[in-house]
Amino acid sequence: MPIRPLLPDDLALEPEEVSILSGAFEDTLRALRLAKRSDPAVLTVARHMIEIARAGERARLRERTLRMLAA
Repeated sequence: MPIRPLLPDDLALEPEEVSILSGAFEDTLRALRLAKRSDPAVLTVARHMIEIARAGERARLRERTLRMLAA
């Protein structure tokens, strides 16, 4: 499941930012060894990452998402 369809309409992102978010999402899923896209944990990762992106973070999405999930 790519993250793009999960992005809310009110989250204004430039194409470059979508690319950054997509890459960070894929990297995070690999780090968590989530290969099966139908796994509910994939949606949880996406929701956390979108929440972080909504706060304006773009540089450390993977690291912040992993930390948020570990909490």
